[in-house]
Amino acid sequence: MSKKFEFSVNGKAVSVSLDNEETRLLDVLRGKLGLMGSRFGCGLEQCGCCMVLIDGTPEKCCARPVWMFAGKSIVTVEGLGDVARPHPLQQAFLEEQAGQCGYCLAGILISAKACWTKTQNSRGSNQFTSCCVGVGASTCCQATWLAA
Repeated sequence: MSKKFEFSVNGKAVSVSLDNEETRLLDVLRGKLGLMGSRFGCGLEQCGCCMVLIDGTPEKCCARPVWMFAGKSIVTVEGLGDVARPHPLQQAFLEEQAGQCGYCLAGILISAKACWTKTQNSRGSNQFTSCCVGVGASTCCQATWLAA
């Protein structure tokens, strides 16, 4: 028996019918909605490749069932910006060539976006610095600083 789940993805109302309510959110985003930015890495919510914003908070979604996100607002890396109008973080990452291999870049950008939003107007603060360090590699950190 199919069950319907409704939530917002990148600012658009979405309704998904699933036979299995334990289907992972990551599988819905990639398989049903075609949003390929978030990736499957470890499947244990440890590596961050699957990171998305849930009501503005960075959350890993590779092991969590879709029912947990009903009624929530979800933002994927595709929702940050696009080729014509990239988010300042995306632009800075491009300019700094901070992509590394790129596999986990969506998770890094989502984490950086949450930090960027939380600490806007406090670039020199300890809060921003510690958040930047949490983003990861030095090139990614430098790109985060440039975007701020």
